[in-house]
Amino acid sequence: MKIIDLNLLQTDQQIRLARSGLYPEIDLRYDYIKQGDDPDVSGSLFHDAGRWEAMAVCTWTFWEWGRTHYAVREKESVKKELIQTKMSLEDSIRLEVKTALLDLETAEKNIPTTKKVITQGEENLRVNNDRYKAQVTTITEVLDAQTLLTQARVNYYKALYSHNLARARLRRAIGSY
Repeated sequence: MKIIDLNLLQTDQQIRLARSGLYPEIDLRYDYIKQGDDPDVSGSLFHDAGRWEAMAVCTWTFWEWGRTHYAVREKESVKKELIQTKMSLEDSIRLEVKTALLDLETAEKNIPTTKKVITQGEENLRVNNDRYKAQVTTITEVLDAQTLLTQARVNYYKALYSHNLARARLRRAIGSY
């Protein structure tokens, strides 16, 4: 954004410079001239030792076959293109921030759900262990309960990871890091 803003300022100055071809140029010059026939340049019989000369020159080009006009139009079109680029960049930043916010909200909602699943998995494992100790069930069901609990914990950590990743994406989108 800062680069585009600087380019816009630069383009404004280029437009101003291109428009300056429509106006006259005024040049003021002055000189002090010291002349003489001797090494100390102290004048001679035919002219004074020193004199001032001043000159004002005005130039104005009236007809250049539209060169100035089209140069101004070219710079204005570059400015319009930069404005469109800036608007597009702003829109993409807004979209990125909104997407990051939605991802963060979704990730925050997944954490309590996965905690409940862990609690249920721990209860399921406890019940299956008690049933196995009472010799009502087989070791396979206990192993399945352990597998389900492990998968629930993995899902919990994935939810935490997604939450932290979404928070980092949001910070990146708003440019706070």
